[in-house]
Parts: sequence; C-alpha cells; structure tokens
Amino acid sequence: MLGYTASSVTKRQGQYIKLYEILEGDLKHLPNSSLKTLKLMGNVEVIATNLEFEKRQFKQNNSLRSARYKVNLLERIGIKRCALCNCQIPEIIQGAHVWPVSIIKKQVLTFDQQFSHAISGDNGIWLCENHHKLFDEYIICIDKNAKVRFRTTDKTYLKFLHSITLQEKLDEIYYSDQFFKYLQLRNRAI
Repeated sequence: MLGYTASSVTKRQGQYIKLYEILEGDLKHLPNSSLKTLKLMGNVEVIATNLEFEKRQFKQNNSLRSARYKVNLLERIGIKRCALCNCQIPEIIQGAHVWPVSIIKKQVLTFDQQFSHAISGDNGIWLCENHHKLFDEYIICIDKNAKVRFRTTDKTYLKFLHSITLQEKLDEIYYSDQFFKYLQLRNRAI
C-alpha cells in the first residue's frame, strides 16, 4: 500500500521511485500481486537484495553500491541532496563513502567489521555524480572542521570548482563522532 501511494504521488509530478526490498531473516519477497501492481504503475522499480548478496558484492569489488548503504544514509541524513551543490535530482545523487571501500578492504579487520564500515550511514554523504567523482579523486576534500577544500592549483579548475560548489562547509546533518572518525581515516590517505 505504501509503494502504491508513493507511486501515485510521484507519478503526478513525473517522477520515478526505487523501492528497496531488503530480504533478511524470515522476510520474504513482496507478494506477486503487489509486485505486479507496482509494475503496472509504470514509475516504480523494485530492487530486491539481501545481506548475503551484498556481502558477495563487497568481496568482489572495491566499491559498493549497496541498497543497505543507501537506506542507512536515508535514515541518518534524509533526502538525497548533494552536500556540495544542493542538487536534488535523485537519479544523479549517490552515496559517497567518506572512508573509501578500497581502503577499508586493506585494513586488518574481520570481513564483518569491514562490511559494517562499508554500509555505515556515518561513512557517507550524498553527492551528485560530478562531486562524487571529484571527491573520489581527492580533488575535493573535506577537512577536520567539515570545510570543503580543493586540491589543485590550476586557476581554471579552481574557477570551475568554485562555480559548481555552493557549500563551503558541510551541513551539520552530517556531523557525528563516527562521521568525523571516518573523515580522519580518509584524510590520512591523502
């Protein structure tokens, strides 16, 4: 019923939604009749995932596009909005790991500890695709005081970066003790 209602509201606005069906424990798939109804709505994508699938993905890749991670970010931070430019186009907003998965996987931790860090809502910020790529490449950094910094001396690049980056400092919604620990771990790699 919730999926149908969300679909009806967003359909009027010409928007699409993704529903994450996280399967764990005794939770099973949505009933076929519900899935068919949502499919008929035309603007709903149901993404089924489970903990074991996400753990396999984590083992195989140095990045993690996890439904569980996105849900954790939504619960902690709220709506998808780029932390640096305020873009709210959900199709291009991504969860960016503060402490990158590739670095987490190199730590002397158990697999479950590594996975826990990788899906933690404290280990992420919402970024548009452009800012996510710049953040991943360490061209855009965030210092220990949550201020946005650029790691380039090229004046043309700096002019462009300033023009697309509206926030000089992260909003306080991102702040937590654990977030700042992840930020410190990230900045050690620079």
